[in-house]
Amino acid sequence: MNKKRKHKDTLITTTQSFIVTCYNHSECNHFLKQARTYYHDIEQQVIEEENINKKTHYVFYHSQNTSNLLLQDVLDMLFSAPIANNFHYVRNPNKEKYKTYENVQHFLNANENIFRQSHSIPDLTSDVGDHLIAANVSLYSNYDAEGESSFHYFVFNRSVRNQTRKELISVCEEFGLDFCAKHVDEYLNWLFEQKEGLLLQIFIPKEFVNDITYVSQPGGIPIPSNIKTLEYIESYIQDIKDMNRLSDLSQIRILITKDILLNPNNNIKINRYTTIPNKKYNEYKNKLFNHLTWSWINKI
Repeated sequence: MNKKRKHKDTLITTTQSFIVTCYNHSECNHFLKQARTYYHDIEQQVIEEENINKKTHYVFYHSQNTSNLLLQDVLDMLFSAPIANNFHYVRNPNKEKYKTYENVQHFLNANENIFRQSHSIPDLTSDVGDHLIAANVSLYSNYDAEGESSFHYFVFNRSVRNQTRKELISVCEEFGLDFCAKHVDEYLNWLFEQKEGLLLQIFIPKEFVNDITYVSQPGGIPIPSNIKTLEYIESYIQDIKDMNRLSDLSQIRILITKDILLNPNNNIKINRYTTIPNKKYNEYKNKLFNHLTWSWINKI
């Protein structure tokens, strides 16, 4: 019988480790000072959450256009997500495609031909991109590579593949709701106007990390060394003197599965950060709840 892997207890977190390295690099230190001018509070919040969860979870950062907030809120309401546990449905758990793969190795083997194609960007193909979340292991990872940095996507309110409207319409059709026909553009237009995007801080229990994540190059291609995510993160935290990692474009891909990532019983925690004022967000959330409630009543 294989012994269960014992994970290292760390004194610092991934974001704290990156910051320590960044202090000793003039260009990175300049970036950090600029980021803290506008987002100091968010940095402090994410580090606090990292420290709270570091013994049991590893953290991953992903950013989207703020319109994805609407999709998640609609799914959370329809599927009664346990918000008290900081769980959010990042995709529709009823979709059959999220039951396709048992784990990340199954996924990589099934799509081996796509990953081997020259000049291929797997993230942009439906066979691969629909099943993955591109993520960084710290808040500021890949800070100087715009297309590879979750923090950059947050600051500029961007998504690699924005399919929010399409996904919302699919949900409305599945549940027989008139919400999309009546109200979806009103919400999306307001969310698109927001300056910054939606930052997701995804905590995955350590026992699930290697099952649903892999270390990748830009575009979602697995790195040649085949290092496992747990080993990569543990090394990342410890190597605070390694300046090369500031320009290392290694990332993480998270496999979306119904059994793990979309299962509220697996202790997955997702904290969401936006710059929308709390009052405005609460008004939006109450209005959305009322619209969805009436849409549900109207279908009966």
